[in-house]
This record gives sequence, structure tokens and C-alpha cells, in this order.
Amino acid sequence: MNPIQVTAFIPARYYSTRLPYKVLHKFDNKSMLQWVYETTSKAKGIDEVVIVTDHELVFKEAQTFGARVIMTSDKHQSGTDRIAEAASNFPETEVFINVQGDQPFIQPAMIEKLIEPYLNNLKPDMATLSCPLKHTELKNPNTVKVAVNKQNRAMFFTRSPIPYFRNSVKKVPVYQHIGLYAYTAESLKRISDLNSSALELAEGLEQMRALEEGLSIYVSTVNQSIPEINTLEDIHHAIEMNLINNYTLFKEK
Repeated sequence: MNPIQVTAFIPARYYSTRLPYKVLHKFDNKSMLQWVYETTSKAKGIDEVVIVTDHELVFKEAQTFGARVIMTSDKHQSGTDRIAEAASNFPETEVFINVQGDQPFIQPAMIEKLIEPYLNNLKPDMATLSCPLKHTELKNPNTVKVAVNKQNRAMFFTRSPIPYFRNSVKKVPVYQHIGLYAYTAESLKRISDLNSSALELAEGLEQMRALEEGLSIYVSTVNQSIPEINTLEDIHHAIEMNLINNYTLFKEK
């Protein structure tokens, strides 16, 4: 039995600018949404997995493979805001997890690593993941970097190359951020009640809202990142990496 009650949410928007309807595209005969749901369900320490969406077609897709699904407002600006609305249906849950619907290659062990600080009674307001930052990704604005302190708490998230190497340093506490999040029930509500912050808007990174408010974000490290699916090129790259064999693009009727 888990020492704490943990609910995993999969926020799944219907519309996406770079790859429309992406959670409904099929890889090897399963929708991306189903891949994410099934993998998340295999993680130890999760009491329930719930899909939250803003569209009837995603709702119906979730029902085809037996997932619990909740309809939320289509006005939310972030996945955090979407799961905060759904969280009101789970008054007993102590920790909520946000697993993005565009992460079909997520591994159960990564989710287990995410909730580890709570199982170890460290009690951070939030938790997230990182992996070693490749030098080739240092200047890539699509690769989010996170700097951590000696207690594994995040100090800053940015798309910019950090730090500026005025001096030669062998080991720098900067990693590539992996977009999985865990929140205590209290911190999730607190974040959702706040307006978007200046640094959040500047970087386009919603976790900066929590840091600007003074909340703690524990950062656990895994060996490597996982490919996300944001564009058609990402799908082709996944095929080249032998992560999937074929795909079928969803077409809106």
C-alpha cells in the first residue's frame, strides 16, 4: 500500500499548433494518447491514471481503451491549469502527477523516479526530472536547461545557454529538463490561482511561475531524455530511431 495517495493526470489538448490533433495520431495501431496512458499505468506507486481533455473526440478516444477521462474547460493556457480543475474531483489525493499527452516514449521508471522524493518524505512543493545536458544542446532554445542547488532544488529554468563560462569549470550543476511534474495538492491549487509571471511569459516555461512564487521544485536525474512528438519531423525521427514502425495521421472530419 502506498504511504501517500498519488493520482497521475494526462492533460490532452485536441488542438496543437505545430502538429494538429497530435494525441490522436496512431503509432503502431495505437493512438499516442493510449501509449502514454498504458505506460503511465505500469508505474509503481500510482493509485490512478486519469486523462483530462478539452474536446469530445479525445474524450471518446480515451473511452475506447477503458481510461477514466474528465472533460475540462477549453480556456486553460497550460496543462497545469487543466489538471488543477480536474483535481477538485480527488479530495483524498496528496500528490498529483502531470504526464504530457505527447510523451509516448515515457518509461515507467521515470515516473517512479519523479515521485521518489514524496515517498522518501522530502515533501517538496513540486518535483520534476532532468538528465545530463549534451554540449550540442547548450544553445538550442528548444532544449530547456535547469540549474540546481546542492539540495537538488531548481534555481532556474531557461531556454538560453547557461552558465556563461567566464572561467573553466569541470562540473556545472546544469541539466536538460524533462517535462514531467509532480505537485502536492496544496501547491497545485496555489499555482493555478496565480496569474502568469513575468519570467514564465518571457521564457514560455510555466514552471517559472512556481519559482517566482518561492515554491520548491525537487529535481531528480535520470540517464537520458525521451523524444517528444511536437512535429511531423519528430515522428519521422522516432521511426529512424526504431521507436515506432509506422504511423497514421488523424484527420479531422
